[in-house]
Order: sequence, then structure tokens, then C-alpha cells
Amino acid sequence: MQRLATLAERRRRHDSDDQRQPQQAGFTLIELMVVLLIIGILMAIAIPTYLSERNKAEDTAAETLLHNAVTTGITLLTGNNYSPISVSELNAAEPVLRFVTGSTTQVGQVTLWDQNWGTQNQSLIFGTLSRSGYCLYEDYNPTAHPNLWFGKTEQQQTSCPPNEGPGPEPVAASWSDTSWAGV
Repeated sequence: MQRLATLAERRRRHDSDDQRQPQQAGFTLIELMVVLLIIGILMAIAIPTYLSERNKAEDTAAETLLHNAVTTGITLLTGNNYSPISVSELNAAEPVLRFVTGSTTQVGQVTLWDQNWGTQNQSLIFGTLSRSGYCLYEDYNPTAHPNLWFGKTEQQQTSCPPNEGPGPEPVAASWSDTSWAGV
């Protein structure tokens, strides 16, 4: 009898184990939606910050290019007793930099915009187009204090200089008066 009771108990346990549904592993739809929402919020914060920092880095690279161009120009000017210099002389002096005449439409090119020597307002102005789309320029004037000025357009451009004329003077609203800062 005891043996029969034990068999019956085992049978009940076995039957009740078969009737239980297995535990389902995984995430619910709500949990997945919450995770996607959190990722979306983080991306909304991170992407504009990343793009801003990338633009700053591209502008810094263009500034470095301009500083090198001005250094080359100053070296040639002092060696030539401040007589006007040509783009071919600049390219020969610093072949790594690509000096061009006219408007700069490609990143990495440097335009010699203006040079006035023998006048009261002496200056040597270089410009370049940043990969971020801004037109940057640097003005060397040995008679001014400070004698080196840097500027940047307020809006993105497709070529530099964005306006007609001999140099990057603030014309209309395309140049930022407030961007002039002594370097």
C-alpha cells in the first residue's frame, strides 16, 4: 500500500510538472521601447555636440593654414624689403601650401587677397575656405597694433572672398565686425 501511495504521489508531481508552462526569457515590448527612447535622447544630445566640435576642429585647421601662409608672406616681404610678392613666389617659398589668385573654392587653398606696400595703410591679407564652410582671413599690418588680425564670416560660404572687392572688408552683413580679434 505504501508503495502504491508513493507511486501515486510521484505521478501527481510528474503531471503537475508537465502542466506548468516554461518560463519565457527576453524583454517585453515596453522595456525595449524605453531603451530605444533613452538611446534616442542620448543621440539628440551627442550629435549636435559632435558636429559643433568637428566644425571647431576644421576651423582650427584652416586657422593653422592661414598662420603658416602669413608666416611665409612675412618672411618673403622682409627678405624683399617689403616689395610686393606674387603667388608664384609664395608657392616656391612654401610648396606645401597651395596659394592661388582670385577666389578660394577648395579647402586647403590660400588666396592672397590684398597687399598694399608703400602706402600709408600697409597690409597683407590671406584667406581660405574652411572644411566647415566658413571663410577665414588673416591680415598682417606691420604699422598697426596688434599687427596681426584674424576674421571669419558669420555665415557659411561656397568661396572666399564671398564679396567683390580687393579685400575682406566687412561688406553688407557677410563679414562679422565682432570677429576681428588681435592674435
